Amino acid sequence: MDGVSLQDAVRAWLAPPLDHPIGRARTRWFDAVLAPALGTWSPDAATWLAVLADLCGADGSLRPPSTQPPGAGAVAVWAGAVTLPWTPRVTRGGLTFRGRADRTAADVVGIDADGTIVLDLGPGQADLSAAARRLREGGVAATTGGLRMAARALACPTTTDGFLWDDDAASLRDHVVATVVARVGAAGWDAQALACLGRMGPAADAFAIALARRERALLDAWRAPRPVVAEGCVVRLGDLPADVSEAVRADPGWPAVCAEAEILGIDPQTDVARVPVDTAHVPSTAAAVQAAIATPQGWLVWGDNAAGMRHVAASGLHAQCAYVDPPFNTGRTFDYRDRYDHHAWEAMLGERLAACRDLLRPTGVLWLHLDTHAAHLGRALLDRVFGEGAFLNEVVWQFGGKGLANVRRRLVPLHNTLHLVARDPSQVTLDNRERGRITASVRARFGHVLDDAGKVTFGALTRAREAREHRVLAARFERRHGRAPEADDVAVDYAGQGALVRTVWLGQDVPIVRTADPEHTGFVTQKPERLLQRVVAIGSAPGDVVLDPFAGSGTTLAVAHKLGRRWVGMEAGAHAATTFDDGDGVRVGVLGRLKQVVAGAGTGEPAGISAAVGWQGGGSLRWTRLGPADAAIDAVRW
Repeated sequence: MDGVSLQDAVRAWLAPPLDHPIGRARTRWFDAVLAPALGTWSPDAATWLAVLADLCGADGSLRPPSTQPPGAGAVAVWAGAVTLPWTPRVTRGGLTFRGRADRTAADVVGIDADGTIVLDLGPGQADLSAAARRLREGGVAATTGGLRMAARALACPTTTDGFLWDDDAASLRDHVVATVVARVGAAGWDAQALACLGRMGPAADAFAIALARRERALLDAWRAPRPVVAEGCVVRLGDLPADVSEAVRADPGWPAVCAEAEILGIDPQTDVARVPVDTAHVPSTAAAVQAAIATPQGWLVWGDNAAGMRHVAASGLHAQCAYVDPPFNTGRTFDYRDRYDHHAWEAMLGERLAACRDLLRPTGVLWLHLDTHAAHLGRALLDRVFGEGAFLNEVVWQFGGKGLANVRRRLVPLHNTLHLVARDPSQVTLDNRERGRITASVRARFGHVLDDAGKVTFGALTRAREAREHRVLAARFERRHGRAPEADDVAVDYAGQGALVRTVWLGQDVPIVRTADPEHTGFVTQKPERLLQRVVAIGSAPGDVVLDPFAGSGTTLAVAHKLGRRWVGMEAGAHAATTFDDGDGVRVGVLGRLKQVVAGAGTGEPAGISAAVGWQGGGSLRWTRLGPADAAIDAVRW
């Protein structure tokens, strides 16, 4: 640490090497405000670096004061496409890889002395086959697939959250000073330590005051409304009035509509009525299409979900049921980054849960889906955001499968957890029966008198000599209808009544999505439509609004649409589009999947629950793409 100045240490923390709005803003602020306050003092820089390390999370985020509950006084915010300036190591195919984030393309940049392969993790594309060839020429048995898997595991492929303070200067100052005292005291209280503390005190004070002022301004900029950079509506051509349909087919953008339909697996020649029309492709007839749609059934917001929920709240829309499926904080990388410091993860999710709460109706409910990595933290967050009395149930989804063959030091994980809370427990009503499902216990007891529709008639009870059941059910029938039952009257409709939904959901009823399943989209952590059918049906009724701020592959939105609910969802990644390129080819994104749902056809339809609910397509949706917060953050002055 010798020769590292205090300015160098603070700058290294405040200004990550990547070019993103918060990093640029902090660099300008450091040069103009903080550097003069700190001076050029350099002795004992190691102590200062230790102080800053204690204040920062593993991902470069600022921790809340240790005297407060985790996440208190802070919120997570959008920081653009951020790759960490340092990355952990991963092992793939017997080789160890380490990432660096200061280049422009994913490529091999060298080999450490210990044999670790150093990968450049910038946003560009690289010829990994050539990189693997270079490694093999150097005696390293590397493959293109292994390099690609390592790059994906180390990189941040979509977006991540930075961390801004929502606290006053006093709390920050107290935390800085307390941390300084703890660090210096750990080394022993000698004359040198006391002198060090005396030098650091004023600088720590100036640091905290300036940081609080600056972060408050950045927070206000983050919370400002985001600009709408693009939007459109989607409806089937066959669902438009004849004159509007003809105008759309004459629009200069009609070939683009047909080309998109073919990519989605819909033939515009043989199945033209099902072709989904996106008004973004037909601007000259967009107004007529929108007028014909009136009120779209769904709304997809493409952008950060915290900003998206503020945008939705401004429209006055409120939801009856929210399903929140955030990153589980597993430490891995999927189609999104799932590696957070616990403080950053809690602050990120806490802000989103509070936004969901404010979007719920008084009768509304929220499901939070997690696994063992953070289910305990999620329950604590729900208590904090909704109140301890809001908790209703904990559901265990035992999704089945053979588990992880390489698990040796712990038990095989085979379940997820869903926490269910209410906005106001005194007003909530759940539909806790699964229509059409007859349990094994009912079949064992009444199978001999059930007809094909799941009904028991009084005549069947009489023929089976079910005297006691006949007597009890006949008395109930007479109280309800004012007459004695006849032979063809229905005693019990088990299919219509449905089985009670309990808090353990077995994989035989709700299996996971496998790669061979028709509903599989290629999204690694995709949830099954069967699971979301239960979630949506329990928490809402037809016509209600269902909210999903972490839309992922779009399963919740697709299921809500098929079940006759209105819906609103947010997704920030590149996969929110109709189609996107993940480096291995073009894939159908969230908007593309929803267009297939509207069409009732395509490479992704019919699938999931479509056959069970008789889904044939229909309805409409709108989509809105929000801009980033760059301009607002760059406009902040000190």
